[in-house]
Amino acid sequence: MLTTKILKTTEELNRFITMQLENGGAEVTLDYLLQAQVRVLCRKSNPDIWIGGYVISINQKRYLDVLPQDTRQAIEDKYLPPHKTAEISCIWKNRAPHQKPKGFEVAQLYWFALQDGILTGRPILLGGTAHEKIRRIQMIVFRHLAFSGEVNFYGTSHHVWIYYCTRLEVLPGFLNYIRMFLF
Repeated sequence: MLTTKILKTTEELNRFITMQLENGGAEVTLDYLLQAQVRVLCRKSNPDIWIGGYVISINQKRYLDVLPQDTRQAIEDKYLPPHKTAEISCIWKNRAPHQKPKGFEVAQLYWFALQDGILTGRPILLGGTAHEKIRRIQMIVFRHLAFSGEVNFYGTSHHVWIYYCTRLEVLPGFLNYIRMFLF
């Protein structure tokens, strides 16, 4: 069974930045983390080893920040009004031997992230990625595609996908995820 911790100190957030880069592959700034809720998961038997983490943001939308302003505005107007949207980002799993989350632990990581997104009270949850495999998995829950295309993603050109779901779609989508990957 996993336990969670919300990170508060600059030292913890800097550790998260390092873990996100090593395990998730993308850079994240301290400024972004300071305005968001940052959570890590660990096993009760070893609370100092983080096996995963994620960020929930209702203010800054990291995935939308990489888009040209006119594209971002069109997406916000059509699908993702800022005052109704919470972003789930920077999801990572520890890749170190003996620290990798196992099947049910991965499901817990995703469930905690979705639950925290729901608890923001925002009716729309936003996600995204620059990795096809992650897109296929996450779009089981985040079933609506808002954007697909090439962008300058923090200094490097990547194909990115930005997707969303409503709070009402989270539980059925997550049950589909469980059915596909755990059984």
